[in-house]
Amino acid sequence: MEWRKPVKPAWMEQSTYAELPEQLTVRELRVRVGRRGFRTQVFVVVTTLLDARLYSAHDLAELYGQRWHCELDLRSIKAALGMDVLRCRTPEMVRKELWRYV
Repeated sequence: MEWRKPVKPAWMEQSTYAELPEQLTVRELRVRVGRRGFRTQVFVVVTTLLDARLYSAHDLAELYGQRWHCELDLRSIKAALGMDVLRCRTPEMVRKELWRYV
């Protein structure tokens, strides 16, 4: 599948937008995730890992699941430290805010 470059978003700098390719070749997979006690769900995973022999749908589904667990763990850690909502708006100030928790 080919994704074409969208119109430049207002928040993006023109120089950054110009560096992006005009189109991107991606692989789209429907991944079925089932856990005991939960309803089976189907997700669409889009990746630039195009070689199906090197990166099977099963392997990518497992990788997606591992990434999901990392996201949940990070959310729990941030909540426990009181960092679940960062209030600063600029990258520089967010970095300063994060240093409060180190």
